[in-house]
Amino acid sequence: MHKYGVNDFIIFDGHIIKINQGKVDRQLDIVEEYARVLADLPGEVNIMYSSGIDSEIVAEACKRYSIPHRLHFMALVHNNKIFNDVDYQNAMLYSPSVEVHHLEFDKFFNSGDYIDYALKYKTQSPQLACHLKAASDVGSNLVFGGDTMYFYYNHVSKQVEFKTTHFGHFCYENIVNEKGGIGNMANATYSLLIKWLEVQAVLAGQGIVNQMYDDFTLNLQKFNYAWKCAMYRNAGFQSAPKQNKMTGFETVKTFYSDKYKEIGTIRKFDELYRSPLKTIVHLPEVVDQVVIATNEIRKLCEKFGENYDKSCN
Repeated sequence: MHKYGVNDFIIFDGHIIKINQGKVDRQLDIVEEYARVLADLPGEVNIMYSSGIDSEIVAEACKRYSIPHRLHFMALVHNNKIFNDVDYQNAMLYSPSVEVHHLEFDKFFNSGDYIDYALKYKTQSPQLACHLKAASDVGSNLVFGGDTMYFYYNHVSKQVEFKTTHFGHFCYENIVNEKGGIGNMANATYSLLIKWLEVQAVLAGQGIVNQMYDDFTLNLQKFNYAWKCAMYRNAGFQSAPKQNKMTGFETVKTFYSDKYKEIGTIRKFDELYRSPLKTIVHLPEVVDQVVIATNEIRKLCEKFGENYDKSCN
């Protein structure tokens, strides 16, 4: 069993997620706590490195505190072409010693192998199934950058809301339960969860918040990434944001759209590979998710709202 992970302080009961109260280590800042958690892992740390900022700050903590580690990058390939080439080039610039794991994605999907990984580790995402395959090849002591839980201002409901890790992303916890490591570094401890939420409350006072609009793509590109980078800088990390950073999977979806002569949309990939998983792998729907937060989180949510209101006046 891995030592750290969201499952250490989050309890599932069907569609209900309960966050248990924990201790917050006030002797360490976020960067120091990242280092302490990583240093406590047995042996060399295997970072699943996407070239994105979530995994890069994990690598930064290892570098700054001389923690032995290796970087593992998944290259999505077909006919000797790397489809996530922008991410690959960024990974090589960051560290020429990064270990590249080539995944023949068309073979992986059409053979049905992706279904095996999705079933074993519980995800409805064919994209995450690719990451699970790469992580399985790496072996043990795996660390995924993950995402912080967060407060956001919903412009539709005009309310501040608290969002936890999505059910489908607990697949990373499932694989590290088997192989060892940390499935979501950002939420590795209750202490880190609270510290990230405190940073978000501070940024809200500057008008920097995670926002939810009807157009999710607009929200993702225009607001979420810049907000996330601001949060990491405020916490003391120095990793630089990437220009036009997306998921690295967009070109794969375009490949299937072109392959099947889809016009005007890029839905073929989801139709072929995501839709089957939604019927095979049973997870609660996001709309049905109920979160029972601690009093500490509820108070921070109120503080976040108060700070954001002040920033708007």
